[in-house]
Amino acid sequence: MGRSAKGRQRQRDVVAAALRLVARGGIPAASVRGVAAEAGMSVGAVRHFFPTQEQLLEQVMADVTAEAAHRLVPLIRALGDATTAAEGRDAACALLEELLPLDERRRVEWFLWSAVAHSATHPAGLDRWREAGWAGVRHQCRRVVGHLNDRAVPIVEADTMDVHDVVDSTATIPELEDPALEARVTALHAALDGLAAQLTATPAPIDGASARHALRELVGIL
Repeated sequence: MGRSAKGRQRQRDVVAAALRLVARGGIPAASVRGVAAEAGMSVGAVRHFFPTQEQLLEQVMADVTAEAAHRLVPLIRALGDATTAAEGRDAACALLEELLPLDERRRVEWFLWSAVAHSATHPAGLDRWREAGWAGVRHQCRRVVGHLNDRAVPIVEADTMDVHDVVDSTATIPELEDPALEARVTALHAALDGLAAQLTATPAPIDGASARHALRELVGIL
C-alpha cells in the first residue's frame, strides 16, 4: 500500500472510530483523545487529519450521509418507476424501510443522527447536518405520500447532488399543496421516528419483522 493510500486508510479508520464512539456514548464520547484511543493512534496522528473535533464530526456526518444517499437513490427511482398500485406500495415500503435501523449499519447511523439531534453541546458546525437529516427524511415521507395519492414528487437535484450541497438544499424542498396530504406526511414521519426508537430500545419491544409489518399496514392506508 502506497503512502497516500495508507494515509487515506488511516483517515477512514479515524472516522470509523469516531462513528463507533458517537453511537455508543454520544457526541461527548468522540473527543479527539477518545477517538485516538479507539483507533489505536496517537492524538497527534488524529489531529494531523482533523485538527478539531468539529472537523472530525463533520466528516463523520458527510460520510454517513453519502452512504445513506447511495442506498436511497435506486429506491427513489424504483418508486418513481412503479406503474401499478401494488408496485407503488412495495416500492414505498422498500424506501421507508431503508430509513429504519433494521441492521447494524443503520442502527449505528440512527444513533449518530439521534446524538446530533438531541445533544445540547454538539459543535455548531453540526447544526446544518442535523437540519438536513430531518428534512431528508421528511422529503422521502413526502415522496411516498405524494406517489400513493397521485401527487408524484419528482426526483430533484437534492436527491443526487454532492453530499456537501445536499445539506444546503433540503430546506428548500416544497410541501405538498394539499394540507391533508401534508398532514399525512407529518404522521408518517412521526411513525418512522417511533418505530426507530422502539427498534433501538434496550430491550427492543419490537423486532424487524414487526416493524416491517407495521410499516406495510401504514402504507396501505396512506
